[in-house]
Amino acid sequence: MNKFVTGVAAMVLLGAGNCGGNNNFTRPDSGGVPSGITWQDIGTACTYDPLSGNNPTNTCGRTGLVCVIATSDGAIGGYGTFMYEAIPLYTRFLATEDEGICTLVSAPGMPPPACPAGTYAVMLSSGHHICMRGCDTSEDCGRDGYVCDYRLMNGSTYNSSTGAVQPLAVRMCVPACLSDVPYCLRTFIDPDYVGQDGSRLLYVYDGDLFGARECDPVTGLCYDVTTRGAKYVGDRCTHTSECAAPNICISGLLYGAPEEHGFCARYCDPSGQSQQLTCEYGQGCEYFLGVGYCFPNCNNNLCAGEGQQCQYADPNKAGIGPGQEWRDKHCIQCELSNLICSSPDAGVGADAARDGGSSG
Repeated sequence: MNKFVTGVAAMVLLGAGNCGGNNNFTRPDSGGVPSGITWQDIGTACTYDPLSGNNPTNTCGRTGLVCVIATSDGAIGGYGTFMYEAIPLYTRFLATEDEGICTLVSAPGMPPPACPAGTYAVMLSSGHHICMRGCDTSEDCGRDGYVCDYRLMNGSTYNSSTGAVQPLAVRMCVPACLSDVPYCLRTFIDPDYVGQDGSRLLYVYDGDLFGARECDPVTGLCYDVTTRGAKYVGDRCTHTSECAAPNICISGLLYGAPEEHGFCARYCDPSGQSQQLTCEYGQGCEYFLGVGYCFPNCNNNLCAGEGQQCQYADPNKAGIGPGQEWRDKHCIQCELSNLICSSPDAGVGADAARDGGSSG
């Protein structure tokens, strides 16, 4: 349990995560009300084809179920944030289609749906409640690509004075993790804040932002990190355990690069208001996926690290929303910029020093 959590307004994360879309498909085209729905119906697969733009709720097998999904083309979404709720809780992107979950939903400001025994009503930052299937093992999930895992903190235990919060000791069927971020970053909803539109305030647990958990891509589960490596901020990594504490590994998969082209990053406060969440000398704090991370400064426009370029991050790849623009160039993996990376394994300026340096 940590004494500090990071509060991130849902509207900020939505902007950073490009979670637009609409909820036009909150009811099946054929109409109907839930009748005889059991836990075995909750969490079954629904699919969306970006080429046809089909109504994914019509792919649910039972009348009354809704397809909760955030589509890759942005046509359908709005059920919480894209990066910190849709991906770790209910959406998968396959080769030719997007996949969500069939479930019961209540609108923002309304009471939770009557979730069947064996399922749980989960509140999202958009204000929706959705039913999610509980489980003891991944076999209970009954579908490929889903596992039985812990992905949430218990918002009802949140102490706004101390920042203390307890893990939610409930396992649910969720997409198998592919990387440490965002799958292994547990979140919770502020129990007291309610926006005029019914939206809620989403928090990302700081212990996970400091590298408490990482993904095992073989099992698809998130595990506690028990040992730490010695890799520096900006160094390439695949898993958080390779990075020195309190750094976390940002997978290359998040910005269209090979997984092993990820980088170690340290969580920080871009506003500069926190004296605890600062970067070390020779680093700068910039937004990435809605929160702040430390990046190495450039040294006379040169970088020492493998595959690094002295550049601004591409806003689309880095999930940078309005008001989150980078102030300086930093040493980043080439694929995170808007450059054509013809030789992504070659660092630029191998003799550039790490200690100190400027961003110019």
